[in-house]
Amino acid sequence: MSKMKNYMITLFINLLFHFKWSIPAWILLILHLVYDWSIYWFLLAFSLWILNSMFWMAFIGWANKCSSIKDERVNKNPYSKKTR
Repeated sequence: MSKMKNYMITLFINLLFHFKWSIPAWILLILHLVYDWSIYWFLLAFSLWILNSMFWMAFIGWANKCSSIKDERVNKNPYSKKTR
């Protein structure tokens, strides 16, 4: 449960940072209210904004996992080994 909670908090913060990307969706909502355009345009733009943020979160997470590979080399130098 905490993994999902952390993901949702991160997604919310990411959406706040990229709020300017949602401006076309809000414009479409205003056009729906004023000129009676279809609400589906707003829903499409809004969902694309959220899916774009989710995609970039997944991409950055994947890139982080790629760079976090541990080095499994064995140290064969007897002078650099720590002794107890």
